[in-house]
Amino acid sequence: MISMEFSNENTERDFGGKGTDIPEKPHGEDQDLNGRAIDAAKSKREFERLLLDFQPYLKSRVAKHVGSSQEIREEMKSAAMQAFHEAVMKYDPEKGHFYPFLERVVHRRLIDSLRTLSKKKVVTISLDPERENPTEESRPIVEVSLKAFQAEQRQRDLAIEIEAFKQELKAWGITMDALVKHSPKHVKTRVLYDRITKEVAENDEIIHIMKTKHYYPVKKIAMLTKLPHKTIERSRIFIIASLMILQGDFEHLRGYVSHRDYDSKDK
Repeated sequence: MISMEFSNENTERDFGGKGTDIPEKPHGEDQDLNGRAIDAAKSKREFERLLLDFQPYLKSRVAKHVGSSQEIREEMKSAAMQAFHEAVMKYDPEKGHFYPFLERVVHRRLIDSLRTLSKKKVVTISLDPERENPTEESRPIVEVSLKAFQAEQRQRDLAIEIEAFKQELKAWGITMDALVKHSPKHVKTRVLYDRITKEVAENDEIIHIMKTKHYYPVKKIAMLTKLPHKTIERSRIFIIASLMILQGDFEHLRGYVSHRDYDSKDK
């Protein structure tokens, strides 16, 4: 059974609240950046312009995690450039904004690069301060960097996704407070909303209407689910948000959409 629960407490805890360090992106509206990414995939000149704007961002993402090793730095710079190219070429505006998508691609590429370097054991340090010389028990610095990178990046990714999610909701005139308020509080209602979400997600016609016309087709959904119009309208905010995550590029937020059995004590 699909289930999603939203609360202000969850978002503050899991997405870092106000103190989360979100990487800075080039100035400009998200929609403008999305358009530039699309143009960059078609034009070498536009690609180079976009890359130039993102150079400080890519350099900062590499420098933050490689320490002083020049060999590791060069490997990671190459990985970051490949990630940028991949993100531009694979970006799909229907799945969300370009910036959070780029963040995830860069993250995966840098993680893969760190893993490769850790196997090579190019640089070693002792984790025991009493040891003067590295031994077979010493671990590669890239392994230490990898763990720190993964832990920090997870929080950054979550923060970026929640901000992108808020923007997607805003396009529908929905706020996070409204989503929390309209999220089902009882098991019976959650099960019903889960059923609606699942059936709509599997209906290509309705999904197409929602994506292209930005319209919540109450009558069609009522016919599909055989439920009263009032029920479909009442569940509007929650269903739109659930579909947005299921259909969009929200890898981490999908953790809020899970297959689970409801505990009888919740009823």
